[in-house]
Amino acid sequence: MDKLFGSLPIICCLVGGFIIVAPFTVLVLYLLNKGRKSSWNGKIVDKLHKVGTDDDGRDVHYYTLVVKTEEDKTLKIGVSYEEYNQFKVGDKLEKKSGQFKPQKVS
Repeated sequence: MDKLFGSLPIICCLVGGFIIVAPFTVLVLYLLNKGRKSSWNGKIVDKLHKVGTDDDGRDVHYYTLVVKTEEDKTLKIGVSYEEYNQFKVGDKLEKKSGQFKPQKVS
């Protein structure tokens, strides 16, 4: 009987951890799947570069492409430094269902 009650705190911690982690994991997977399933065509109307500071005082760079879709929606897409330099304002992009990132359309 003592072995059962001795392991009870461990079981409670595992169950409690699962209750906290499971909904967060489901939400992240849902958002990733939703983004992957979307598809659109659009044109880059602006490029944004912002500099922030992390907890250690170092600069952190944020690169964003602003895209106007054919459905007249405005999307802000976070990209890497390399992707930021690869695209220009006026470039046409296509985001196909099943892809995470849009591709430049020639």
